[in-house]
Formats: sequence, C-alpha cells, structure tokens
Amino acid sequence: EDLRSPGDIRRQPWPDVASWDVSP
Repeated sequence: EDLRSPGDIRRQPWPDVASWDVSP
C-alpha cells in the first residue's frame, strides 16, 4: 500500500497540510 500514515507526513520537511490551508 502506498498510503502514508499521518505520522509519516509529520516526518516530511514541509509543514502540515493545515498550514497550507491558511493563506498568508
């Protein structure tokens, strides 16, 4: 399965998707 767990996403260099949701 290629699905990544939420924990894996946190390990990514980029911020959480929630951060992108808020526009600057």
